[in-house]
Amino acid sequence: MDKKLKIGLDIHGVTDSNPFFKIMASALIAAGHEIHIITGASIKKAIRDLRSAGLEVGIEYTTIFSITDELLERGVPVTWKNPSNPMFPDLDWNKCKARYCAENEIDIHFDDSDIYGLYFTTPYAQIK
Repeated sequence: MDKKLKIGLDIHGVTDSNPFFKIMASALIAAGHEIHIITGASIKKAIRDLRSAGLEVGIEYTTIFSITDELLERGVPVTWKNPSNPMFPDLDWNKCKARYCAENEIDIHFDDSDIYGLYFTTPYAQIK
């Protein structure tokens, strides 16, 4: 293998709704590449949602990144609609996946949201 690929996948609207991404992720991991789950949900919720979708750590993904956990850790102002639904300033939220991908040299990210793509320098594929 010449270059290890780093692929970013969103959960909600991508990996949980299209079986292609589970198959692709398994094949890429088996070939020695990395799959980064990049989601808005907390890591705790993301793991539950991944398990519900039948994805397993080490088989279909290698790393999880949470916008919620990252912004809370950085001390970004938050408003809580309820205990499981934090609301952050739009710009902080919308730029977070792009920053993660740039900092971690992700080769391409697959997501269902159009707004995140506005901030990416990493190749971004919107899945509908």
